[in-house]
Amino acid sequence: MILIIGGNSSGKSAYAERLACKLQPGEKMFVATMYPYSASNQRRIEERQKRRSGKGFTTIECFTDLKSLLPCEGKTVLLERITNLVTNEMYMEGGASVQAVGRILSDVETLKKQCENLIVVTDDVFNDGVEYDYETERFVHYRGEINMGLAQMADTVIEVTCGYPVLHKGELPQLEEENHQTTGEGKMELYIGGKSQSKLTYVQHKKGMLPVADGRYCRTEDAFNEPVVNHIHLLIMRIMREEGDVMGYVHEILQRNPNVILIGDEVGSGVVPMDPFEKKYREAVGKAYCEIAKYADTVERIFCGLGQRIK
Repeated sequence: MILIIGGNSSGKSAYAERLACKLQPGEKMFVATMYPYSASNQRRIEERQKRRSGKGFTTIECFTDLKSLLPCEGKTVLLERITNLVTNEMYMEGGASVQAVGRILSDVETLKKQCENLIVVTDDVFNDGVEYDYETERFVHYRGEINMGLAQMADTVIEVTCGYPVLHKGELPQLEEENHQTTGEGKMELYIGGKSQSKLTYVQHKKGMLPVADGRYCRTEDAFNEPVVNHIHLLIMRIMREEGDVMGYVHEILQRNPNVILIGDEVGSGVVPMDPFEKKYREAVGKAYCEIAKYADTVERIFCGLGQRIK
């Protein structure tokens, strides 16, 4: 069993699909747990169905009671995602309600015993530092308990950030890297991490005191010229507030400034916001980081001022 965890739009789902195709090139099962509660959920479901097309996945919707999938002996199963399953078990009619943690862990363990390969995708929602109302805190607590139980159960635990794997347990599966993109002769670098982790100081110690454009207040065109752009996530927010094309802007930076060093906060590890703009912002930053990482020569995550090489 392989557990894959990551923040919002971290590239974890695409990585899990690539891994499933590696383990089983032929027919395999995709267990979809997302119920279309909203138009945005339905849109995401359709986007992912399109991405899986032609890869040998048979999609089975299962909103509660994973044991209903049995028997599945000898199959490769991709279970996407635990977060949706927790929501459904807690709140849907016929769900496990307060027994959600026990039911989900028991059901996954039963699946693991039967499947040839079981890949489970879950979310990191524990690092936004926000104190929520009682019911949301209960929801987060359940997800934390389940993630810890799954990690103990799993043979391999992988965190995905910017589309790249970080191993926490077991052995990292060998996958061919998706086509590395290039902007020409440049060697772009991306540095990410939580808030107040000394990312800029780390880069300055490594690269020297280069001129820096600060995404909080610099001109948007400064990112096309300056050697370092700090707070790229806030620059993305500003582009969004101006209703600009975020991905188009990112590609323009990569083309016009191929040696740029980009520094930004990880913003996707938390409960999905109810505010529509905040939700779109998190997704936009996550997708932008994944795209930048494809072109980057170096990707590092900074934690407590220490660098961890991702790519």
